[in-house]
Parts: sequence; C-alpha cells; structure tokens
Amino acid sequence: MKKTSSCPVCQHAIDTYKVSCPQNLETHFSPRTRPSLVYQSFVLCPHCLTKFNTAAFSVNEQTKLYQKSELVTLKEAEQAAQTYYHHLKKICAPQLKFLEIGCSNGILLQYLNDQEQIEITGLELSEDARLKARLDIQDRILNESLHSDLFPEASFDIIFMAQTLEHLSNPNEVIQFCHYWLSPMGKIILVTHDYNSPTNKILGKKSPIYDVQHNQVFCAQSLDLLLENNRFSKQEQRSFINYYSVNYALYLLKASFPFLPKISLPEFLDFKIPFIAGNLLSIYQKNS
Repeated sequence: MKKTSSCPVCQHAIDTYKVSCPQNLETHFSPRTRPSLVYQSFVLCPHCLTKFNTAAFSVNEQTKLYQKSELVTLKEAEQAAQTYYHHLKKICAPQLKFLEIGCSNGILLQYLNDQEQIEITGLELSEDARLKARLDIQDRILNESLHSDLFPEASFDIIFMAQTLEHLSNPNEVIQFCHYWLSPMGKIILVTHDYNSPTNKILGKKSPIYDVQHNQVFCAQSLDLLLENNRFSKQEQRSFINYYSVNYALYLLKASFPFLPKISLPEFLDFKIPFIAGNLLSIYQKNS
C-alpha cells in the first residue's frame, strides 16, 4: 500500500510503500546498543540526500522505549568512548563547558572530567544507563528528553553527539536547540554513520546502519545541509578508524549476514582491532 512520507531533514514529500513495524521492540532499543535488526524501510530523499526510515516511530514512542531500555553493551561503550576521547582531547581545553547528548553511562564524560578538567554535562533518556555511570558522573547526567528550556542560552562551548543524531525524530529542532545552547563561536561535534563510506557501500542494504532504531542516516553532503540550514559552518570533516573487540566485529558481520555461523571468542582472545566502520567526525561552528 502506498503512502506519502516526509523527509525529517528537509520535509520533502516522497511516495513510499507502507511497511509493517517489527514486534518486541523493547529488545532492539538500548543506549549504545549493538545493531540488532537490519530493517529494509529506508528511502533516499532526492532533495537533501538523507536516507530516512519510512517506518520510524513517533517521538513519544521512541522516548518511552529508550526510557525503559537497559544498557547491556558496557564493553563496546567503553571502546567507543576511548576512540572519541582520542579525538576530543585535541580540541577540549580546561574550563570548557561540554554537553554530550546521548551520553549512555557517561564513560566519555568520565575521561574528559578526569583528564581534561572540563565542566561536563550529559543527557541520557535511559535511567539504567545513568545508574551504571561512576557515582560522581551520575550527578552530571540528566534523564531528560530534549526541549529548548533544558538550559539557558549560551550554556556550553562544545556539544557532542556520537551516533545519536540518527536516532532523533526531529533533527532540525535538536540542531536549533544546540545553536541556542552554544556560546558565541561554540562548536557542535558529531560522530555519524556515513552511508557513502566504502564499508557501507560494499554492504549495501545489509549494512547494520539500516537499523530499526535509526530514523535517518547521512552522507557528508546531507549532514552539511542540515547544519548549514541551521546556522552552522563546517570547520572539519573526516572519516576515522574505530577500535572494536574481535567479538564485536564478528557480531557486526553476523548482523549484516544472518546466514553466517555465530562465533564468539573466549575473553583472553577478544583483543581490540582497528576497524573501518564507515563513520564521520564532523566539527561545525555556530554562526551568529
């Protein structure tokens, strides 16, 4: 059955086909989760080049799912945070005010607090994830959904989101909030999946970026358009190498190719390896 869907980035209307929603959604929604359900309901917006999920859930539905979700991938969350910290420590100076949206158990905030002495704040919907943070970091994490009144104007120097923008139902509104919350010349730093990366092009529709949790996925051009339309200027954009455990890399392959046998190495063999996951690190500066 045909229906009309609107791109969440540019609102361009596209004729698509109705796709039924998967069952047992609670098992697929979690902060910093492993991709668990590759979902064939993404279409390309010809206007802004965003690929969006035509069977995405409403803001209220998603909020409820994440609020009651549990953080079960502590090891992967720590590995990701180590990678992000490696890049952020070159940018973050002492006394900066730093906000992470979708901070999970706050492990990245912990690194920044301990090593860089910056003023940290986190936003995370999952109460379970916040309670798995170190006690002093828990006090810096708010279990709140995004709305403009959360913080006063110009509260932060840097706002960071790592593979969070894909999950948001209203990306324009969230970027507008960030503009309001940032100080003059403040920066928004994003880690996003890039559907045009060689890895994701090779995997095609089997790529784990087309996950049921994602409302949209970006390429460099579509991400630039989103930020530029909301009064940001690009300063830097590049791909980077992630470091994952061997077991997590095997899990990603299994998610893309379900016919493969399930393989899990014992803990003493589960070392970290460089992995070209097809992600972008993008830095944008606030315009007046």
